[in-house]
Amino acid sequence: MSRHLENEQNINKDLERVLDKNRYYKIFVWSLILVFFVLFIFSLPTLLPKTSKLLFDGEQIFAVPYQSRVENNRIYKRIIWVKDIEEEFYENQLVVVYDDWTDSYWVEKIIEFNNLEEELIVTHNGTTLRIVDYEDVYGEFNRESNFFGNIYYFVSRSFGILIMGSAMFTSLAIYYFGFIRPVKKFNRKFKASYLDE
Repeated sequence: MSRHLENEQNINKDLERVLDKNRYYKIFVWSLILVFFVLFIFSLPTLLPKTSKLLFDGEQIFAVPYQSRVENNRIYKRIIWVKDIEEEFYENQLVVVYDDWTDSYWVEKIIEFNNLEEELIVTHNGTTLRIVDYEDVYGEFNRESNFFGNIYYFVSRSFGILIMGSAMFTSLAIYYFGFIRPVKKFNRKFKASYLDE
């Protein structure tokens, strides 16, 4: 093996070791892993809806809460968590019911249920009564979404994932071209100048 070839191999090993130990490179790699993890968590409702329901104890939808009021013919909705009904219906259970007339989901309380007819008598805020079919029940009300839950709802939709993913990858690209690439470029120049001597 020639002396020149041996020097080149030693320099290659040293430069790879320097780049690997470089703190900017380590931050970049860990940031990349974190970005993919965050995108995966926010994509769960779309990619793996059943897993998402198990992990978060339900799914998020826009619905009219049980204690809300209809004012000036306006329906005020909130983001809520809904879980699947695992057992039979029972009185005073809060369920989420789809209403064709308003094209909305409503949180309503069961007053009576009829398993033979598969119908429920439900009330909204204790002021109205109506009969709904079992098939119109979307699920059982779990809880209202908090501030972080609201952010999760909007970001976990396709448009939100696209915006967040674009922002994260743009930041990583700026970081790569601002810190990692100059180190690689310097290493190549150093290697070339050292071997020319």
